[in-house]
Amino acid sequence: MPLSDPIPPVRRLLLALGTCLTLAACATSQAVPPLAGSEWRLSHINDDAVLAHPPATLVFGADGRLSGHGTCNRFTASYRLDSDRLTIGPVAATRIGCPGPVGQQENRYLQALQGAAQVRQQDGGLLIRSDSPAAVLRFVPARP
Repeated sequence: MPLSDPIPPVRRLLLALGTCLTLAACATSQAVPPLAGSEWRLSHINDDAVLAHPPATLVFGADGRLSGHGTCNRFTASYRLDSDRLTIGPVAATRIGCPGPVGQQENRYLQALQGAAQVRQQDGGLLIRSDSPAAVLRFVPARP
């Protein structure tokens, strides 16, 4: 008497597909670093290197808030991370006048930060992609 397969072929296929999807989801989520407690220094906006002094910074708090220096002003905002999706609430900043390139850089940075859409880790740094305006913010660790 032949032994019958206790798992029908269609069910076996669905189990295999479910396992693959679960593994893929785990692999994707590992690409996003834990942000709470991390400190970063802005190095590039798109492909443009930023001014080294004063540094533009970003600190992610464990309380769902972030803060930093825009270049000459301090700022704060809320943030939420869902897989690789990063949402940043309205940015509140001090209002010190920043003339010339320092002010221009700060405006580009804070606008791109507020439009954040995606975050990922790459080559030891952090990349934040903004949809509005379209930009990529590249960060290096604030403390090597």
